[in-house]
Amino acid sequence: MTSTTVQNAHIDYSNKQITRCHDCHLEVKIPSLAHKKAAYCPRCKLQLSVFHQDRPQKLIAFAITGILLLVASLLFEFLSFSTNGQTQSIDLLDSFKVLIDKNYEVLAFLQAIFMLLLPGAILVTLLYVLPPPELEFRLPRTEAAVNFIFIPWAMAKINNIQQSNQNNEA
Repeated sequence: MTSTTVQNAHIDYSNKQITRCHDCHLEVKIPSLAHKKAAYCPRCKLQLSVFHQDRPQKLIAFAITGILLLVASLLFEFLSFSTNGQTQSIDLLDSFKVLIDKNYEVLAFLQAIFMLLLPGAILVTLLYVLPPPELEFRLPRTEAAVNFIFIPWAMAKINNIQQSNQNNEA
């Protein structure tokens, strides 16, 4: 990846974007960049921007793939226990039913929000915000961008307990 220092005089500023450096708070005009070129702050040398030519198309492909995998995750076992030759397993939709049957409706609701609805909403919002370049119109982004605030809350991570126990014993 090649770099561009923003203070050079030979850079085309006709299609410029003004941003503020996150480190030194210098207001910087970022020029239009070529593919895989980066713009750096002239004061502290922090990377301010990188341009990738096919980034919107890749993000759309990743969002569609994420939606397909989210739907596919409903078909597989979500949680599995194995002790003394006996195995118990449950899929994601059955876990909602079990929680509701045990009178944990609030917990079932929270599980549905953080494991299905929020990730799905973020992926659909990404498709809404990034229309294909073949379309000659832009959709309003401000209302949809609010969903991106919830990204840290939409990433459920479950560790393999058996593997982590083996690592602790070693």
